[in-house]
Amino acid sequence: MHEKALALQTEVLGEKHPSTLISLNNLARLYNLQGRYDLAEPMYEKALALETEALGEENIQAPSLASIILQCFIKIRAGTTLQKQCIKRH
Repeated sequence: MHEKALALQTEVLGEKHPSTLISLNNLARLYNLQGRYDLAEPMYEKALALETEALGEENIQAPSLASIILQCFIKIRAGTTLQKQCIKRH
């Protein structure tokens, strides 16, 4: 259900719209909390990339999203490319 809602939101608002980015991040967080890291990882990566592209690297929201992603990957595995990017930005 969440996936379908995200798909519709992306279609209507576009993938870089703030509401779409929030929904994408929320779905990734849900997967993370469920331990479905294989689904959470690409969504977090996409959310971070789109947010950075849409809002710029210096945006306040990007570091907070990076922090959430970093917490996820501390649980999964150390040394991933995404984890290194998050540490660098933080």
